[in-house]
Amino acid sequence: MYALANLHRIKKAPYCNGGTQYLTVSWNGDIYPCCSLAGNQKFYLGNVFQGIDYGRWKNLLEQIDAKNRNGCRACEFRMICPGCYAVSFLANGDVTRPVKAFCQYIKINYEVARKLLRYEFLRPAPESKRNGGEMSV
Repeated sequence: MYALANLHRIKKAPYCNGGTQYLTVSWNGDIYPCCSLAGNQKFYLGNVFQGIDYGRWKNLLEQIDAKNRNGCRACEFRMICPGCYAVSFLANGDVTRPVKAFCQYIKINYEVARKLLRYEFLRPAPESKRNGGEMSV
């Protein structure tokens, strides 16, 4: 029951909800954290007919927690990164080790977004917005 009672405490990538907000059930009732890991016995969490192995689920949730992922602990983007632990596992064989190319991609995107937002907030408003939306002739 630990896993169910503590789902709200897991600090992980907000866009990857596998294992926290949804589970995948295969044709035979086997339960996995997401569709990308379905069929891989390392991520088998139980079966709808025989029950869930809460110990395995708790262990997985601890591994994918952003504060426990190698390479993510010190990253300033760890709480907003859409990192997917299934992609990490498929690329590296380890859910706790992020894909470096993906990290670079995310960092560049967020830096560009910061610069664009800074530019938008620092530039003067267009003339039409200064007049309450009315166009001056």
